[in-house]
Amino acid sequence: MDLNELRSLAANMTGKVVSATGELVEKGKKQVDILSLENKLAKAQRQLGALVYSLSRSGQQNPALVQKYIDEIAQLESQLEQASQTGKQDEFVTVTTASPVCPQCGRAVSQEDVFCSGCGARL
Repeated sequence: MDLNELRSLAANMTGKVVSATGELVEKGKKQVDILSLENKLAKAQRQLGALVYSLSRSGQQNPALVQKYIDEIAQLESQLEQASQTGKQDEFVTVTTASPVCPQCGRAVSQEDVFCSGCGARL
């Protein structure tokens, strides 16, 4: 294997590693977005519960305010469902490798080869 082939192989592998890293970063960002939405949803649910409890305890009613929280919760649930669905589509990150190489000499070999044609090492 000459230097140019080695450089080409290294550049190919580097490109694939960079691509896989980018995909993992995007997946991590999506997970952070989902966690943020889950926290907002939990907060809105707690606020609704506290409001209903407060209104009930004081014997008052405020259907407009209760509905406002219900609508906010429904919107957050919808956003969370959408974020979760896009996360499922990107569940797996695949990394393909270049053609296999001999571990002894680095020469390109095929999947079917039992011995390296360059140095004779068992593959």
